Amino acid sequence: MEQAETPELAAKVLSKVHEKHFGVRWSAPNASHNQPKHENWFTKLTRKNSGFTRIETLEGNVGYINFWGFDQVNDASRKRVEAAMALIENTNASIFDLSSNGGGDGNMGRLMSSYLFEEPTHLNSIYWKATDSTTEFWTFEKINGKRMADTPVCILTSEDTFSAAESFAYYLKHLKRATIIGETTKGGANTWQLFQLDNTFGVVIPIAKAINPITKSHWEGTGVQSDIKSRRESRLIRLIDYHFNKYNYLRSILKKSRKSKSN
Repeated sequence: MEQAETPELAAKVLSKVHEKHFGVRWSAPNASHNQPKHENWFTKLTRKNSGFTRIETLEGNVGYINFWGFDQVNDASRKRVEAAMALIENTNASIFDLSSNGGGDGNMGRLMSSYLFEEPTHLNSIYWKATDSTTEFWTFEKINGKRMADTPVCILTSEDTFSAAESFAYYLKHLKRATIIGETTKGGANTWQLFQLDNTFGVVIPIAKAINPITKSHWEGTGVQSDIKSRRESRLIRLIDYHFNKYNYLRSILKKSRKSKSN
C-alpha cells in the first residue's frame, strides 16, 4: 500500500478511493474549546422534526412528503412518521421527495416502507465481512396507521440523494412499488464506521455492503437510476405541481412505468 508522507501524496492516495462513504476527518489539536463543533446528523434530525419539512395534499388529492434525512427510529420519530403518514393515508397517490435527502438510519426507511405493503416484505440485506454473515431487513409487522398497499407512489431524486435515502428508492423501485423521477443519485450503498486514529485524525471506512434480494447487487458507485429522467434545474416540485396534480395522469404514468418494468 502506498504511504503518504506529504499532503500532496496523501491527496494522490485518497484520489484513488472511489467509495462514497470513505473519508478522512481532521480536527486541530489546539482548537479552542469555545469553537463551534459540527452537529451530529441524528442530533440535528431530532432537533428538526426528524427531517420532515413539507407535508401536504396537492391538487388532485396527491400526497406529498419532503424530508432531508432518515432519523433513528425511536418513540419520538415514530410519532412523527405516524403523523406524516396519517396526513396522506387517504390520498389517491403519494410522492416522497428525496431530492435533498442525505440519508441516515436505514430503519427509518423500513418503518416508512411498512405503510406501503400489506404483507411482510424483504427490503434489503447487509453482508458483514468481519463475521461473514448477512442481516435481512424486512418491513415491520406492526405499524400505527393505515396501510397504503394500493396507493401509487412516486419518489423524487437528485444527485444529492444519498445513502439510506438511496436504499429507500432502490428497493421500492425493484419491488415495483414506486416510480423514480429525477436524477441519478449519488451512489453510496455501504455501511461505514469511524475509526479514530489519534486526537486529530479519524477515518471513515465501509465495513459492510448492501445486497438487494431482487437484483443481488447494490447502487454503490452507480447510484439509483430514475425511471423518468428530470434535471433538478427544472425544479422537480414545479414538475409535480404542473404535471402530476391530476390523479388520473399520475396513475397512468405509474402504470405505464410498472408495465415496462415487468416486460
